[in-house]
Amino acid sequence: MTAAARNVLNDCNLAHEMLENENSSSRWRVLWSGGVALLRTVGHVLYKVDARDSNGQPNELHPLAKEAFCKWRSTEEESHRIFRDSIEQERNNILKEYHFSIHLEDTIQLMASMTSKTPELFEIDSDLYRPIVDGYGEGEDARDIFLQAIHWWESELSELEKKLRNT
Repeated sequence: MTAAARNVLNDCNLAHEMLENENSSSRWRVLWSGGVALLRTVGHVLYKVDARDSNGQPNELHPLAKEAFCKWRSTEEESHRIFRDSIEQERNNILKEYHFSIHLEDTIQLMASMTSKTPELFEIDSDLYRPIVDGYGEGEDARDIFLQAIHWWESELSELEKKLRNT
């Protein structure tokens, strides 16, 4: 089935928990890098481990996984945008250029207009809100998008397992 990919996904859940609790910006950056790499690793392990037998030969999951990868990379389905524009893109940004699409400073300046006509500038700790500043999920907290990616993987793996049972 998808046991090896699910092991990686379990580590993604642990990475998310660690990101939720980390206070240091530099440690957060390292955890984010590792977590993003793990998110992409789910798919690699699915295709290179779960979709092969003990001799390394393609098994019954292989054609389903291959079809799924084509679907995930296709721009035709909006529901897989998180794979293309978040999981894959952020992994490439970090591992190939060490560029992050998230706010990495210790504080974030926000502008708010409550009752006065003049907006006020105030700072919040980045532990409360670490926004994505570019690309998929822009303006959202990075941890929320990370969790969406975990849920997307859970759904996709479950769908593959269902298809495998029905073949």
